[in-house]
Amino acid sequence: MKSQAFRALTLTLLIAATLWFSYWSAHPQRAWLLSMLFVAALCIVLGLWIMKLPLGILISERNLMSLSRLQLVVWTVVIFSGYLVVLMQRVLHNVPDPLTINIDPNLWAVLGISTASFVGTPLVLSQKAQTNVNPQAVQAASVALQETSSSIQQNAQGTLYANTAAKDASITDMFQGDEIGNTAYVDISKVQMFLLTIFIVAAYCNQLYHLLGAFDSSLVHADFSALNSLPAFSTSEVQLLGVSHAGYLVFKAVGHTQANSQ
Repeated sequence: MKSQAFRALTLTLLIAATLWFSYWSAHPQRAWLLSMLFVAALCIVLGLWIMKLPLGILISERNLMSLSRLQLVVWTVVIFSGYLVVLMQRVLHNVPDPLTINIDPNLWAVLGISTASFVGTPLVLSQKAQTNVNPQAVQAASVALQETSSSIQQNAQGTLYANTAAKDASITDMFQGDEIGNTAYVDISKVQMFLLTIFIVAAYCNQLYHLLGAFDSSLVHADFSALNSLPAFSTSEVQLLGVSHAGYLVFKAVGHTQANSQ
């Protein structure tokens, strides 16, 4: 009971701190950075509580670090904290209808693409979980991974590679193949999507940071009613991200492990 009460108190304090700093600070840029920090801290706390690991929120059902989970978490932290700061700054400066914040369709598209990858990944891999793996593929993976064949076979879900426990998850999981046949090798589609995501997130953070800087109360008497939207993505950025995610899912759908013919 004490543990549950402590967790509830911690969760409440993190949420309260996020709201407070989004509202209180006269410097929107600082408020946004602090809000991101507290939202990220909330994700870490949830990982510790549920998975007993700081990055537990990124671990999939196969006890592997998931790139699609990372993307969804990153976009949630960045965009949710940005939206919250814009909203709370409008409330702080008594802007009429503070909830009237424009969200560009391209921003929805980016969130939709990331969510589609997160939802689509288990759907694409579900058929492979029902396929029996060829012993020769297990033996080859055993040599490449320096792991016993029995351990690989015991943890495998069909042709999909899995770890024994969540504590065995590693950052490198996000750049390796999903199947027993290619888990010892770098998945180029994942590397491409990771790098593209980092570049686009960094560019978006830069846009949002400069947008909020124009409403710093210590520098200018700004009209906060003009702070009514989040930065928009260009159509080319959305298309580039969409192609990368499509390639990521298609590569997952292709078989990379010899199935058992029996």
